[in-house]
Amino acid sequence: MSGSASPGHDPLTDRAAALLHELDSHKSDEPRLAEPMERLTARIIDACVWLAAGTLWSIAGFYLDAWYFPDPVRQVADPSGTLTWQRVESVAPAVAWGTFIGLILTVFAIEAIPTARTGCHFAKRRLRLRVVGPDGRPPGFRRTTIRWAVCWLPLAIVFSLWSMTLGSGAGFLFMAAQFGAAAIPGALFLTEDHRGFHDRIAGTTVLAER
Repeated sequence: MSGSASPGHDPLTDRAAALLHELDSHKSDEPRLAEPMERLTARIIDACVWLAAGTLWSIAGFYLDAWYFPDPVRQVADPSGTLTWQRVESVAPAVAWGTFIGLILTVFAIEAIPTARTGCHFAKRRLRLRVVGPDGRPPGFRRTTIRWAVCWLPLAIVFSLWSMTLGSGAGFLFMAAQFGAAAIPGALFLTEDHRGFHDRIAGTTVLAER
């Protein structure tokens, strides 16, 4: 009979094959905008790297302080009023600030310099993410430095002030200020293009390779 399907032939199979072919035609190798959770995962990996760097700098600071800045010995009165000589444990300000600055420079070297040259550093490379400028190329040193400074320096400064005023009224103020500093990168969760304030100021976008 004319127009009838041949034995064993299923029209649904042809339709499914046509749909698959249409889907394949829409596939693209173009990168897409990185999702917020992808970027958050990269930051968690970063935090592990920074924790390791901070531990090494803390160990270095401990030995530098012990070797070159001996703890002072002072007279301290016991409960009975008797004066005794006791060693007062303290960290020299030069060592504390040197350790902090060294850690900041280490983090900058690990993250910003590779990003400026290739668009990604250790964590982003593992997740196939990359930072680009308006022209779609690696952002360069100027944009990367601005992006890094706007993102992390407020957090680092507020955290340092909080640690120095821990237990006081100002300490609670600086602890609350950390949430404000965290909103700078955290804005990427609230925007359609998934860009934080640091991305907008620097003119950068984070893409995910397909």
